[in-house]
Amino acid sequence: LGVAKRNVKTELLSNGSANVTFEFNLENFGNVDLDNISLIDNLLLAFPASCAVSVLGLTSDDFIVNPSFTGTGVNNLLAANNDLPVGDKGAVLLTVNVANCAANQTSFVNTATAGGTSPGGVSVSDESNNGADPDGTDNDNNPDETSGTPVSFQQNPVLGVAKRNVKTELLPNGSANVTFEFNLENFGNVDLGNIS
Repeated sequence: LGVAKRNVKTELLSNGSANVTFEFNLENFGNVDLDNISLIDNLLLAFPASCAVSVLGLTSDDFIVNPSFTGTGVNNLLAANNDLPVGDKGAVLLTVNVANCAANQTSFVNTATAGGTSPGGVSVSDESNNGADPDGTDNDNNPDETSGTPVSFQQNPVLGVAKRNVKTELLPNGSANVTFEFNLENFGNVDLGNIS
């Protein structure tokens, strides 16, 4: 059993809090089906005292999630009786709001642990590695890598712009009508004002 965790998005809000979205990917690398799949994430270990964590959303197309998950006492993201067949994968999305952190608390590291039980009663577990692939970076089908998932509350304003020629129409008088399309996207983690 392997698990990977990645920070999909960190959005810094005007009230000083941040919305953080994590994606967890689990995969059964073994040769037997696994039952009693668990996914444990103690958010208090990542966001220490003075920070207040609240769950905004917890979803999965592959597992039944635990509607009581708080990450601050009830730490299993999955409901009871989830399974993961041989070679199968599943994903979970978690969005939390983190508020009231001290001014010097801007960098955090978070990990999760997945567990399951074989038909013969053998328990297996894995500590998450940062990224989307439970196998990590060596592609050996052995989820033996572990690394924390970084979260930063430092402002990172990034604006992207693209321009394309939609249409050029040559006119009989020798002039041309040219239509351009501009696409702007905020790639950063803060809202941008005074866009020009």
